[in-house]
Amino acid sequence: MKSIKKALFILLIFTTNNLLIAQQFERQLLKGKKEFYQGNIKTAYNYFLEALYQDPNNIEAKYYAGICHLKSQSPIKALEYVEEVKKYAEDEFEGLPFYLATAYYQNLKFDKAAEILEQVSNSSELKQEKLRLEQLINHAKQFYKEKNHVIVKNMGPNVNTPNREYSTIISSNHKTILFTSKASNLIENQSTSEDENIFTTNIDDETLEWNKPQPIKNMNSKGNDATIQLFDNDKKMVTYHKGNLHISEFKNGKWQKGKGINGVNTPSYEAHCFIADNGNTIYFSSNYGTNDADLDLYFSTKNEDGIWSKPQSLNILNTLYDEDSPFLADDGTLYFSSKGHSSMGGFDIFKTRYDSLSETWEKPQNLGVPINSVFDDIFYVNYGKLAYFSSCRPGGFGDSDIYYSYLFDKVKMKGKLVEKHSQKPIPDGKILVKNGKKLVYETITDKHGEYEIIIPIEEEIEISIIKSDELLQKEKYIVKVSFKDVNNNTYDFELDVNNFGDEIPIANQKIYSNTKKIKLAAINDWEENDILVSDDLSPKIELSIGGEDTESFKEDLKPEISESQIRSLFQGKSVNLYFDHDNTIIKEQFYDKLDLIADYLFKKPEIVIEIGGHTDNQGVDSYNLKLSNQRAKAVALYFIEKGVSKDRIIAKGYGETSPIASNDDEDKGRELNRRVEIKKIGQNSMNLTTKK
Repeated sequence: MKSIKKALFILLIFTTNNLLIAQQFERQLLKGKKEFYQGNIKTAYNYFLEALYQDPNNIEAKYYAGICHLKSQSPIKALEYVEEVKKYAEDEFEGLPFYLATAYYQNLKFDKAAEILEQVSNSSELKQEKLRLEQLINHAKQFYKEKNHVIVKNMGPNVNTPNREYSTIISSNHKTILFTSKASNLIENQSTSEDENIFTTNIDDETLEWNKPQPIKNMNSKGNDATIQLFDNDKKMVTYHKGNLHISEFKNGKWQKGKGINGVNTPSYEAHCFIADNGNTIYFSSNYGTNDADLDLYFSTKNEDGIWSKPQSLNILNTLYDEDSPFLADDGTLYFSSKGHSSMGGFDIFKTRYDSLSETWEKPQNLGVPINSVFDDIFYVNYGKLAYFSSCRPGGFGDSDIYYSYLFDKVKMKGKLVEKHSQKPIPDGKILVKNGKKLVYETITDKHGEYEIIIPIEEEIEISIIKSDELLQKEKYIVKVSFKDVNNNTYDFELDVNNFGDEIPIANQKIYSNTKKIKLAAINDWEENDILVSDDLSPKIELSIGGEDTESFKEDLKPEISESQIRSLFQGKSVNLYFDHDNTIIKEQFYDKLDLIADYLFKKPEIVIEIGGHTDNQGVDSYNLKLSNQRAKAVALYFIEKGVSKDRIIAKGYGETSPIASNDDEDKGRELNRRVEIKKIGQNSMNLTTKK
């Protein structure tokens, strides 16, 4: 009888415990759905994360978590979740086909997206969204097929943060940039501010890196302040504040408080502008006069008395959707961003020119890939062969990042082939340029030993030199371009040729010490230059090319997990991965390495790991403890979904109690403290792993 009572007692405890867990799960799910339908995606996702950690196979939680990933520039995990929902509960969620199509679209699988989109009923609440997504897919299919000879690079962590950076403006000498950021932790005594503010940074002539951004005094106030334009020899700046456009002047070594542009500002919302024609014409975006509060483009001219005319709509450029961020380049090209026209997702960047004969603007042209993406791309500024813009595409440092673009992907290089000791030219020498196994360029030196080759930039290439069927030289290089302004936006492009030798340079290490600087030109922009002689390439020949030192733009990469770190994990060392500020979504850049860790766990089924979540010191202790716990659970859930048993994982949050760097600095401190630390803590005698 006692044994029966004991068994019943244990059963009661087990049942009660399961009931409490089920109730807790339902609370998390209900809270998540409430936040989701109120538009609080980040908060909603954290509830769905908690629910999935309790029940990793729950389809409803995966459905909503997948949509949260779609809305958070995390398309890979979004597709994984909604595909699983389709597999097990295709008929339970009316919106599933639409969100599945969106997930395929965001992952650039456009044919599959179009196929799934056909399953969305025309009578559903998503009818209009379906028609819009169909347009975006068709546009994206077109532009992703086209080859544009440009290169896009992230400005790096000295400029971009886990928050929002946008609207870059550049000084005349290209050594100073100003931009807008929500990185309030860069402003002393404003760590909890949600305002967007104006920052500036200079490039360091010695390290060639951007210095830590500083807020501009007198320019930041309560509410959002944003950069728009520098003009009048960098002595005037247009800014945004509280829905209006302002002009500030640089006097006595500092920027003065801005004054509103009377005659342009309205009781409505003026978002962005560009002042042209020596200050006598302004192009701006506003919801002035629109019925649905969307942004349109307008222009106004100033008369002899300094009075602005009534704004006129640029009707041919405006659509039913938003138009914003006009920029008029020196060559008369007007750039702007639009959600309409042939946009392939959110804001895309377009260009147009004014035809004086027809007295109208030409049909806007989409700048295409890689400048545009299926995410928001906006605030484009163009300086000849260089451009800057902001984008919300995945792979950045946070919500919105600033990117720069070389508007070319090849350079023309002139040189001379000579014998090393006699300095005699080598005619009829064959020069081959390969990109991988592909021959991209071939030429023969002339009677003076001179040659001209076209080489791709930002890619590893192999240059071979052959004379009379004898291989004289073969080296691997990577070509990185830097530049400086010389006169009226004409640039000297210069080349860093990094001799790879036996080792490939490692990300985040400087690679300039053994670098040859070579004078180059973007294709069709070459001008003759003096040729210097160098003798460091071969005992038999010299490759002589013009050269000089110049400023360089160094791209920093985010901290990543190396394979050696993964191996050391199972020798007792820890591995860290990093999170954006106040965020629990794992960055896609870490997926491959987390998969490698999962593979190691499959091979070592006895190992138990701890996943410790950590935060920086921004915010209150209790919130940081909760956030760190959720980050730990996010990584644990990733492994669990790969098939690693939950019994082999201990997920624990430490809040801000265990920093590994100073919290006084964002770039070298707080970013490193926002981490999850994975470490081996013991062994489990049971094999509880099933690889998925």
